[in-house]
Amino acid sequence: RPHMYKYYLIVILSILCMKARAAEPTVPASSLQFGGLTCIAVNLTFAKGDGAWRTVLMKQGGAVNAVPSDGTKYTAFSAFGAGSQIGTGNYVVYDNIGNSVTVTGLLPGTTYHFTVFEHDGIAPDYLTSKSASLSFTTHSLQLDFSFSRTDIFEKINNVIFTNKSTASFGWITYTWIYRDGNRDTGVDVKHTYNAGGNYAVQLIASPSLGCNNNFTHPTSVFIVPRPKSTPTVRNWD
Repeated sequence: RPHMYKYYLIVILSILCMKARAAEPTVPASSLQFGGLTCIAVNLTFAKGDGAWRTVLMKQGGAVNAVPSDGTKYTAFSAFGAGSQIGTGNYVVYDNIGNSVTVTGLLPGTTYHFTVFEHDGIAPDYLTSKSASLSFTTHSLQLDFSFSRTDIFEKINNVIFTNKSTASFGWITYTWIYRDGNRDTGVDVKHTYNAGGNYAVQLIASPSLGCNNNFTHPTSVFIVPRPKSTPTVRNWD
């Protein structure tokens, strides 16, 4: 069956040609940057080295401490933790020919490290002796507030709300929901209730950049119900 031998010969020659063209890169990626940072996502960019492809490893809470193995193709997912894991906690978030990736599924106020490895895209043959690394910390927002009365004897229904929220970014608008049909905006606010009852006041932040954007105080504002006086009409006839 000469045609079968010819077919196998073509396959073998193709493989040999591919291996001949494949070579470990010598120039690593550079100019690593991060942008579009939120509480739960980030955009990573980098300048290409001389590899045809590049693999990005990412680790939470510490520097990347593992390298990809030659000849192994890994599964990459931009949702952190969903791709192949190399070593412990080093996840593949990108493996392609481009120079950027948006990574999602991150935790607020958490430091992440990422390293870019060049490779030839065929075997693959990774450049691990030289690589580029960078770290960043996601934004955070923690809402909280306290409240107090202007009258310790609770005869006046004026309440002072003090914002105790913390955030790693500015330009936040705070909206207060008083639960009596009224609302207000501001960092610290005052409000007068016109009726007795329990009011579970809520604080909302915008923008929140993917962080939790609302907080309801666990202790309701209690306003003492007061009976309304009704004038008595007397007939002196």
